[in-house]
Amino acid sequence: MSNETFKTDHGNVPKLTEGNYPVWEQKIRRVLIAKKAYNIVTGVELLPVGNGIALRLLQESWHDRANKALAQIHLGCCDELLPLIDDIDDPVEMWEALRDRLDNASTKLGRTQVLQKFTASRPLPDETVTRYFTKLIAFRKKLIGTTENITDNAMKTHIFTTLSKSYETTIQILEQRIPAPTAQQCMDAIREYAERTTLTNEIGDASTGAALYSGGGNCSRGRGERGGGRGGGRGN
Repeated sequence: MSNETFKTDHGNVPKLTEGNYPVWEQKIRRVLIAKKAYNIVTGVELLPVGNGIALRLLQESWHDRANKALAQIHLGCCDELLPLIDDIDDPVEMWEALRDRLDNASTKLGRTQVLQKFTASRPLPDETVTRYFTKLIAFRKKLIGTTENITDNAMKTHIFTTLSKSYETTIQILEQRIPAPTAQQCMDAIREYAERTTLTNEIGDASTGAALYSGGGNCSRGRGERGGGRGGGRGN
């Protein structure tokens, strides 16, 4: 039942199912951060060890937040998944049990699917380049350290070949720079270009591309610009 939700102090969150782990993990993570419990479930914050009044207070705080995390995670699962965690009382074990079972990036097949989604990604109509880049970065992060890792060059190639022709001049400039810019530097430069020109797919401004070239490679992050492609890319 993928439409089930559960109520938290910070709004309704969809219940975890076999098919929505990435969305669920993102939303429940925000809830756990707000409850100061996310570092507990990820094993970063350990139970304080020792004696004394001050330490006992810290231990009580840790247990209180750990129990709240257990409750949130348990309530956030659909009935079909509860057998996976019903016998687990440790927040770290519960979190890892769900991740290992449902996170696609933990399996060969899942990683292949992530890579396929990355390869198929294109800017949506009226989507800002910042939002588009955020999606690509999220795919890349899932595959870091795996055999399906997305290299810096692969990231740049995908960006250059999927943006609209409005970015052609800027991309040509970036391709000619020596030393070659990183994928992050390219994204920063394209964001800056989009912010300066407020490009749509129908309007291009080559003079701004020339100004970017004369700027010598300084790249700053843009804010809120629009400039995603509205159709086919530049072609391979």
